Formats: sequence, C-alpha cells, structure tokens
Amino acid sequence: MMIETQTAAEVEIHDRQTGHGFAVGPESEVIAKIRIFLENGEEIFPELREQEHLLKLSSKHTVAGLRQGLEGMCAGGIREIVIQPKLAYGEKGVPGVIPEDATLRYEVRLLKVIGH
Repeated sequence: MMIETQTAAEVEIHDRQTGHGFAVGPESEVIAKIRIFLENGEEIFPELREQEHLLKLSSKHTVAGLRQGLEGMCAGGIREIVIQPKLAYGEKGVPGVIPEDATLRYEVRLLKVIGH
C-alpha cells in the first residue's frame, strides 16, 4: 500500500511504509538495504540486495538523487525513489552496468539513522 508520494523535477518519492524516530537530514549517515532497478525492471546488482549499506548523505560518492530521496525518511521506513538521469549517472552511465541517460528506481528499507 502506498502511503505518500512526492514529486520533484528529477526525483519521485513513494513512501510504502513510514518509519519512526529521527528523520534523515543532509548530513546523516544511514544503514539501509537497497535494490536498484532500470526502467525496464531489470535489477542491478541483485546479489547485493540483502546486504546492509552505510550511506553518508554528505558524500559525493552517494548518488545526488538518492541523497535527496532519503531526506526525511525514518528508521523502519520503506521508500521507492525514482531518479532521473541528471541526478543519477547522467549521460555517461556506468559502462556495462547502467546505460547512458538511465532513469533508476531505488527501493530502500531504512534500518538505522546514525546522524541527524
């Protein structure tokens, strides 16, 4: 069941389940389980879907659209984040993995907010 949807020009947010506690802020670090899909539904890195990932929202190594899409989430939340190419991997993509100008869909299960 979808709870809430927010749309910006390059990022769409669909909350599937709300969490509780501190909300993710621009300087937060979070632990999450993440799945990534291409527009055609193909999952990227399916072997990593059950791993817990540490993400630093202040890091340039975290995709800009994902940083934006995580803000406001709380632990226990489940969110779908659709990111247009400009805030993902752009016109270059990632050779052999992510096509050029790809829109990506992230499914995020937020386990813990470390900083807020």
